[in-house]
Amino acid sequence: MLPSAELEGLPFAKWLAARPGVRPVFRSSNMAALVAAAVAGHVVVALTLAWGDRDVGLERLFAIDDLPKQSVWLVTHARPTAESSVRVVSDRIVRSFARAL
Repeated sequence: MLPSAELEGLPFAKWLAARPGVRPVFRSSNMAALVAAAVAGHVVVALTLAWGDRDVGLERLFAIDDLPKQSVWLVTHARPTAESSVRVVSDRIVRSFARAL
């Protein structure tokens, strides 16, 4: 299974497409559809840990260690107030990424 459209530019999609002997049987530009096909047992798919670890129906076969790192951007209003719910959620996201890295 290979991601298509805007997803085919992602490092893990490029890695999978470059593997010798890969014969795609399913393509989708929707990550949830790719995960659902893998959970159903129809395909093997390369996923980020963020997608793969969230579904207990998936089994990790191996890690791909040589992929380039990707930037993560958190975009909010230009002037969120210190007490705003946007600031609270933003801080939580930043802490979550800091723990994961």
